[in-house]
Amino acid sequence: MDEPDPSDIKRLAEHVKTHVVARRNARGGRSAAEHLIAALRCLYNHAVADGHLTEADNPARKVAKPRRLPSTRRAVPDTRLAEIKQIAATASVVASLGAAPSRQPVTGSVSGPAQRRVAGLQPRSSTAPGRGQIRLPDL
Repeated sequence: MDEPDPSDIKRLAEHVKTHVVARRNARGGRSAAEHLIAALRCLYNHAVADGHLTEADNPARKVAKPRRLPSTRRAVPDTRLAEIKQIAATASVVASLGAAPSRQPVTGSVSGPAQRRVAGLQPRSSTAPGRGQIRLPDL
């Protein structure tokens, strides 16, 4: 427990950053290094609490976590949101008038962000079954 020093932890964090599996939403291994340092801090905090180390001997406390990058998440632009609302309103009208037999209504449960988007597009009073169905064109 008392062998690693802060420079060893920094080297390990850099190794984790460079050898992380790159995903589509990768952030250069920053999160992996941050999680490593957080886990080591937790481990050493338990060692200090149990009396195995003193607070001054805690090497993980002396290593700074990497700064987080700004979020890549953005709101849907107003013009795109207006398009979505217009299409949803038009599709609801088409569904209520009846569509060509080859078109199938979209049914089933929608979950997560899509459910919140759909809930925001539908009027709150339309809770009757069959309302709000959207028919998609054949592709």
